[in-house]
Amino acid sequence: MLVYSVSTGRWSAVTTGLPSLNVTAFAARSGEIYIGTENGLVRIPEANLP
Repeated sequence: MLVYSVSTGRWSAVTTGLPSLNVTAFAARSGEIYIGTENGLVRIPEANLP
């Protein structure tokens, strides 16, 4: 998954904690990102992203 930082203007690859590198869906709500992969769902607080 790639994450864009507005403050630095750069993209970062985030793979730690994902059950699969095949991301099929994502959603954001109340400061958390929900990421659907072919092997399960992950919830990551936005504050933990680079």
